[in-house]
Order: sequence, then structure tokens, then C-alpha cells
Amino acid sequence: MEFDVKKYFEAKNINYHLPGEKNVTRGWINISCPFCVDKSWHCGVNLKKLGFSCYHCGKKGSVDYLISRIERCSIKRINSIKDQFQSFLLDKVSPSTITNSDISEIKLPSLLPKWPQKYLDFLEKKGYDSKQIITKYHLKPVGNIGKYKFRILIPIFENRQMVSFTARDITDRSDIKYRDLQPEKSIIPVKKCLYNIDKAGKNVVIVEGASDVWRIGSGAVATMTTQYSNSQIDKLLEHEIKSAFIMYDGEELATQKAYNLADRLSGFLDYVEVIEIEDGDPGELTSADIKHLRKELKL
Repeated sequence: MEFDVKKYFEAKNINYHLPGEKNVTRGWINISCPFCVDKSWHCGVNLKKLGFSCYHCGKKGSVDYLISRIERCSIKRINSIKDQFQSFLLDKVSPSTITNSDISEIKLPSLLPKWPQKYLDFLEKKGYDSKQIITKYHLKPVGNIGKYKFRILIPIFENRQMVSFTARDITDRSDIKYRDLQPEKSIIPVKKCLYNIDKAGKNVVIVEGASDVWRIGSGAVATMTTQYSNSQIDKLLEHEIKSAFIMYDGEELATQKAYNLADRLSGFLDYVEVIEIEDGDPGELTSADIKHLRKELKL
């Protein structure tokens, strides 16, 4: 199911214009912009990405932001409003959208009773205080058999309950750096979680991976990918986050994804900023950089 923009506009008696009409691009529909004095239909709504952009006043953001303006309602009411205007998708449901409410406990792979030195060396070589992050983030060493072999198990908690996990390869030879628990075996699939959200305050730094969180510490949360989900947006709103600083890897594609996320959040939060890294990723920042960052962002 997906929010049907056309159905919503029709119910609200909002005239919309289709592709082929003046200034309406394929894949978009246009309405009069509710953010400015628009006597035409300068506000375009992308039917696939569910975002909008007004080429009269320059306002842009998510369709949720648009609805909040039209309805003059709080962000918390938007999901209930959208639920009234749903259409069925023809595509198959992705496994990542599955939530297994019947699962009450996560089944873990075979874990080692003690930390082998090579696992500790891996963390230390990456510049982490192994003892500190093992304790703080409840990390566990996986044995040398099974699909998670030679990996560090990284539990993902929500409301103090483990809802899924991912596992980091320590050999740096695997094509899959992080191997997630399958969605059907998770209470909440990894891609719907925000890693470290339980330790978030009103200001957060949003990063890609768990190791970036370890570097920055409390106040950092990870989407576990640059492809953020609606569920992750909802979790930020549920925790009443006020400011978000998005810090993805320095690659061009990751930076582009960071700005996409910033656009999506701009309609909900008091302040959103993308912090660009010229080279590398947040996990490679020095202790001095982290100290300065935490002070500047009031984490």
C-alpha cells in the first residue's frame, strides 16, 4: 500500500493538473502552492518520490510537509491522515518491509565465550577502545562456523529490547562487510531500525553505519544504509528530535543521499544540516575532531 496523492487532493477539493498541461512534467502533478501567493499551479508533486517543489517560492520537501501545511496539523497526525488515502502497489512486497510481531526473542548465532585477540586487534587497529565499545554497545564475538563466522555481532535495540542485529566482518576479505539478520527472523528488520536511538537526545548526528556511531558516541544514530526508510523517519519524530546533523561518507553518492534525507527532514525538525566529509567517513575522525564536533553540536 502507498499514499495516493491524487485521491487525497480529490477528497480535499484541491485542483491538480496532470502531465501534458502547462508546466507539468511527466511523473508529477501540480497544484497551487499552499506556501506562497500562487495564482497558478507552480507546486509540483512527484508521484514516485512523494516530494514536492514550488518553482515560484522555492519551497520544497516531503509530501508529509506539504500535508502538514494544507491540514494545519501537527506532524504526529500526518500518518493517520495518509492511512485514509492508500492504494495497492502492483510490485511484490520487499522482504525489508516485513515486521514479525510474533517473534518475541532474537535467535543469536554461535558466540564465543571469550574475545579472541584477533577480534580485539581488529577494533584497536580501527582506532576504537575495544573494552569501552564492547561494554557500551553489547558487542559479541561470533565463532568460526556458520554464515556469521569471523564477525562481531552488533545487537540493535529499541526501547531496551534487542529487535535485530548485524555482524561486522573482521577479516576485511568478505564482499559483505555487514551481514544483517534476515527480516523474517527480526522483531524489527534492520533497515527499519535506527541504531543507537535509545541513547539519542534532542540533537542527533545521523550516520550510515554502526562503527560511525561508535566513533561519535551517544547522540549518534545510524540508518545502517544511505537508503533510509519511512520507519526511521517516524522513529526520529517519536523521539521528538529537534535538530539533525547528517554525516554520511565522503563519496559523491553518499553525499547526495545525505541531502535527500535532509530535504525529507526539513519539514519536521527545527534544524537540519548536512556535514560534508571531504574524504573517508565519520568512523575515521580523530579524537580531537570528535571532541570538537560534540561540543559544536551540543551532543
